[in-house]
Amino acid sequence: MIMKIDSLLKSAAFKNVAKAKVIGIAGGVVLVTIVTAVIIHRSKKKRELRQEEKDAKKYTPLDMNKELSEVGYTRSNLTITEGDAILIANNLLSAMDKWGTDEDAIFASLDQCNTKDDLLLVIQKFGTKGYSGTGLSNSWLTRTGYKNLNGWLRAELNAKETARVKSKFDELGVPF
Repeated sequence: MIMKIDSLLKSAAFKNVAKAKVIGIAGGVVLVTIVTAVIIHRSKKKRELRQEEKDAKKYTPLDMNKELSEVGYTRSNLTITEGDAILIANNLLSAMDKWGTDEDAIFASLDQCNTKDDLLLVIQKFGTKGYSGTGLSNSWLTRTGYKNLNGWLRAELNAKETARVKSKFDELGVPF
């Protein structure tokens, strides 16, 4: 078997068989090291996700809605009514609910917010909704958690679209 490897290495244009074996062993060590690092990294990420899920279960939708109801906005800075904010929030939900996402409807809805207080009111009226990856879900089998408007937008939009939404939030001075 060793003779076959030696002749194979010679035929593969390696003049020094001993050097070729060292290079092969070093390459194998590097490969094993990389694979081990990837496995360790993935298992660490899985543990972090499990911990996040445990922490998220302690934080209920009622807690989230309570926080959202305390979002401060100044009524005198509003350019929309509370009814408008509810309508915009419902339009945003409709654009993201079920299969597919209507990105144009999302951008059109957000463009109706002219001030920071408008956007804060819309976020408050959107509240927290169960999210399943395909929109709303009442099934305990498909629900992946509860999200506020920011969470829904981040889950539904790709990187370019998320950047566009973030730019709108930044323009109005609202963290995204």
